[in-house]
Amino acid sequence: MPHFGHARRTGPVVTSALVLALSLLGYPTAEGAAQPSINPTPQEVTFPAGQLTLHGRMFVPDGDGPFPAILWNHGSERAPGPYLPGLARPFVAAHYVFFAPFRRGQGTSPGPYILDQLQTAPAPDRPQLAVTLLEDQVADQLAGLAYLQSQPFVDTTRITVMGGSFGGIQTLLVPKRTQATSRRSIAPERPSPGVATHRCSSASSRPPRTSLFPSSSCRPRMTTT
Repeated sequence: MPHFGHARRTGPVVTSALVLALSLLGYPTAEGAAQPSINPTPQEVTFPAGQLTLHGRMFVPDGDGPFPAILWNHGSERAPGPYLPGLARPFVAAHYVFFAPFRRGQGTSPGPYILDQLQTAPAPDRPQLAVTLLEDQVADQLAGLAYLQSQPFVDTTRITVMGGSFGGIQTLLVPKRTQATSRRSIAPERPSPGVATHRCSSASSRPPRTSLFPSSSCRPRMTTT
């Protein structure tokens, strides 16, 4: 599993990452350690997001903490809950809190479901509507991040944001809305252990609204592990 290192202790640092869930489950939880055979038990939590009360699943390791934490951005599936215990297992075994906030209309969170909104829109309008809806949902993710940061058992200087599919897009969008002092994204290009990383050169740069991805100053670079 890629190692992100320790953040500076001067304030909250958000490290962004996009990873392939199945490949994550193949990594050991610690050097030389085998993964546990039993999935951790989730806690159903709620948190405010504007006028909505959203839900999420929290997995907390044994002990007092504070622990580093993972915020997992799920994809476009209507019910993202069933696979979460298996995905959380290696992280919890490595003494990470694992939190999956459910964006509006997904999981047990109220609100319209994003794919229903896209499918009922006129076909020519769907690309721009997808951009608008995904950027609007960043507010849900940031509300989940604020909730995670408020937990006394979380080390707020060591939070990693990860996701797949639509959640991967969410992961790439969140640094635009935060004052994070460190950014890194990790995305699988193929089922091999190769990963693509990028660092943005300017914290204030903002791509046009029609673009979901970083500007040309944040070009991907392939590395291998």
